[in-house]
Order: sequence, then structure tokens, then C-alpha cells
Amino acid sequence: MAVKHEEASSVLRSRSAGAPAPPRSSCSAAADRAAPSVASLLAANLTPRVQLHLLKVYATLLLAVACAAAGAAFDSVVWQVGGMITTLGALAAMGLLATTPAGPTTLRRRTLLLCLFSALQGASLGPLLNLAIFVDPSLVAVAFGGAALVFASFSLAALVTRRRWALALTGVLSTAVTSFLWLHAAAYLLPRSAFMLRALSLELYLGTCVFAGFVLVDTQRIVEKASAGSDDHVAHALDLFVDLVALFARLLAILVRNAASRGEGASGSDERRERERRRRQQQQQGGVSAARGARRF
Repeated sequence: MAVKHEEASSVLRSRSAGAPAPPRSSCSAAADRAAPSVASLLAANLTPRVQLHLLKVYATLLLAVACAAAGAAFDSVVWQVGGMITTLGALAAMGLLATTPAGPTTLRRRTLLLCLFSALQGASLGPLLNLAIFVDPSLVAVAFGGAALVFASFSLAALVTRRRWALALTGVLSTAVTSFLWLHAAAYLLPRSAFMLRALSLELYLGTCVFAGFVLVDTQRIVEKASAGSDDHVAHALDLFVDLVALFARLLAILVRNAASRGEGASGSDERRERERRRRQQQQQGGVSAARGARRF
């Protein structure tokens, strides 16, 4: 009997070991089918060396943004010469940065040139910032938040998606920027007609889309250069900084334009209401005068 009991126990154990696993719940199955996390996508697309290089690039970009904010604040409060002078100075600093070879010995100089370019670029935005503060001070924060959100979203999308796919957009985006330059040159040389004003207004919206596309292209270009061995994080941060400033300036101009249009519409309606009130008052006064004249007779 003991032998039969042991045989039956061994048969049950073998059946339980070979039995299929119970079906998993729908929640666990959905978790298995869930999309991979951002960290896993970054680890799959980027090597540790490229990830370290991107950290340097974004840290340098934050430094450039801080210098631009300081330059804009200094120009708005103290200097107030932002415009052509600061733009030419920023171009000169960019030229010096481009002609200075990258290396450990020139890293500090190139970083200082980037900070100088960023500060002058921020000072160049002084007139636009002063206009925005005059219309509505909250527009500056809204524009910066929108530009930062667009930049972060497109840059992250470029990092987690298939590599090199956005580089095919380089020709289209460069052609669009060249068209914008010709449009601004024509607006500077030719009289401001209604068609030209509509074209410049459309350029603000199209330019926002174009520089958002440049965030994709430049981010993937930085990844490819870093994968090929380039470690010039200062120049790469400069590319992204130019895209971010262009996004911020266009978003701020759009917000200022819309706010000014709403203000003009409100003032126009107030003027119409005031004219209507005066007309009614004159009619009432005329009626009173007529009534008094009738009483005299």
C-alpha cells in the first residue's frame, strides 16, 4: 500500500509540473504589451558615450539660455540699445566661435564666446520684450513656456524615434529659411502693402513650424556627429540655442500681435459705444429742447 501511495504521489507531482500555467489576467497581459519606456528607448538608440555627450550639450544650452536672459534683462533695464548693434555683435561672436578650433585648450574661450553670443542675442530681443511687457507682461512667460515645451517635445521625439529619419527634412527646412530671408529683405526695401503685411504675418506661423522641425533635424544631427566621434558640445549647444531663440521670438511676436488686435477691437467697440451714447444724449437733449419750445408757444 505504501508503494502504491508513493507511485500515486509521483504521478500527481508529474502532472502538476507538466500542467499549463493558468491564464494571466488582462491587466498583466496589457502591461506586457505596453510601450517601452523613454529610458529604454534612449538606451536602445544611444550609446552611453552619446548619452554623456548629450548631457553636456543640454547643460551648455541651459548656460546659454541663462546668459540670454541676463542680456535681455540688462538691455531692458539699463542698456536699451538692443537692435542692430547687438545683432552685429552677436554675429561677430558667432564668427569667432566658428573659427576657433575645438579642443581642451580652447574649451574655456569657446564657452565664453557662446555666453557672449547668447547675451547679445538676448539683448537683441530687448525691443520685442519691452513691447510685450507694455501690452501684457504675462506674454513673455507664456511664450517662453511654449517654446520650451515645443523644444523639449521635438528634441525628445528625435532621440527616441528611428535615427537619421529627420535628416531628410534638411533641404526643405533650409529652403524655407532662405525664402523667409528674401521675404524680409523685400519687406525692408519695398513699401509695406497689404499683401506684404499678410505675407509677414504668415511667416510668423510658418517660421514657428520650420524651427520646430530644425529642432528635430539638429538633435539627430548631433547624435550622428557624436556617434562618429565628435565631442564639440559647445557648437552643438549653439545650434540648439539658435532654434530655441527663434521659436521663442516667433511665439512672442504672435502673442503680442494677437493681444494688440484684441486690444484694438476692444478699444474700437468702446469708441463705438461712446459715440452711440453721445448720439442718444444729443437726441434726448434735442427732445427736451423741442418740448421746452412747445411749452413757450
